[in-house]
Amino acid sequence: MSICDPADDAARALIKANREQTISEYRFKIPLRRKNRLGAGVKWDPIWPNSVKQAANELNIEFIQVNDQARTRTREEADKVSKLAESIWNQEHEQFAILVGDQ
Repeated sequence: MSICDPADDAARALIKANREQTISEYRFKIPLRRKNRLGAGVKWDPIWPNSVKQAANELNIEFIQVNDQARTRTREEADKVSKLAESIWNQEHEQFAILVGDQ
């Protein structure tokens, strides 16, 4: 049994079309999941998603998040964000290693 009101079908179709249009403008993907290299705790690295978002913000690059991906409008933007995110991610891991005495 569906709880959706058929009277709202037109609104749902409009929302879907707008969502699909927006997503199609942001074609270049940057994964927000990365295997946790610390080998303990959660499966996915908790530092990586924030590194990507921080990099995009620092570069003033507009992105959207769709599921487990950040998406940019151009390949050049995605490459710049990925490169800076990698640097931020490495710095964060180095700082974490110092905090836990794992040098």
